[in-house]
Amino acid sequence: NKFISNVIPTGKYLLVVRDNQLVNTDEKYILYLYDIEAGRIIAQTQKELVFSLEKAPDGRIWASTDKGFFVLNTIELKKEKISFLELAPVYAKVKKSGFIFFGFDRNGNCWMTDRVSVLKKISSDGSVISFTTPSGLSTPDVNHVFQDREGTTWISTYSAGVDKLVHSNFSFIPNPFGLTAVNYISYAADKDQLLLYSINNAKAVVKINDNY
Repeated sequence: NKFISNVIPTGKYLLVVRDNQLVNTDEKYILYLYDIEAGRIIAQTQKELVFSLEKAPDGRIWASTDKGFFVLNTIELKKEKISFLELAPVYAKVKKSGFIFFGFDRNGNCWMTDRVSVLKKISSDGSVISFTTPSGLSTPDVNHVFQDREGTTWISTYSAGVDKLVHSNFSFIPNPFGLTAVNYISYAADKDQLLLYSINNAKAVVKINDNY
């Protein structure tokens, strides 16, 4: 009966983070471990402030915390305990970053932003490319990053429209397909369709076939 921002399944459990903008102060930044079979919360973080979670293409679950980025300890998770491990050394440049939003594309690149000044793309070998408004990004206030099978990267934002990144060239679409404030993009693999969600058109989800 609360607003949820992240739900990630792992085995018989769900990892749950509430929407920190919509809960009481004492309920913010907590990661919960929910047992599906038992129908109850069996563990939660105590001291760590957990902002969000994402599952990487390799199956590891990353966590954005007040101490930087970590991965969930899956061995301890099976013991119904929540603990974190350091990221691989290859990510040394970003593991202590204070970025709140992050996500992965289909090629395994991790995208991070502080939503104020920069959007970073971190490849699996640890190399980092930074995107800012001078480099063509409309705004770093990013909400979701999606990469289609042709390699085009679609970047939805909170305060603008959608950025389309092809190789290193940006193009900006303020109202893609007639929708304003598009803040989420996903892909329906079974129907080969790109789906855009707009907070201003809550009932309108535009489906774009492969020839978009």
